[in-house]
Amino acid sequence: MRKAFLHRFMSLSLRTQLLFLALLLALPAIILIVYSGFEQRREYLNEGFSESNRLVNEIVAEQYNQTGDVEQMLSVLAQIPVIQEKNAAATSRILADI
Repeated sequence: MRKAFLHRFMSLSLRTQLLFLALLLALPAIILIVYSGFEQRREYLNEGFSESNRLVNEIVAEQYNQTGDVEQMLSVLAQIPVIQEKNAAATSRILADI
């Protein structure tokens, strides 16, 4: 079988033999380049997912803080006698000042 392959290879033109050998020599580099590209793409995707997750968590924390701030403000406003009496004009003035 090796003899048949060698005989067939030797029957090719010198140009074809050189092109085949050049391709054979370049093949590992091509494979390495393609593999590295896929690995780099995978790493960038993972970084993107991590960054997105971090940003979402920051947004959630900020939203939680703002909700707590609004709750505190409303509980303070609810203790003001003018608001408890449902005096619309006085309540509007207080809210406008805030």
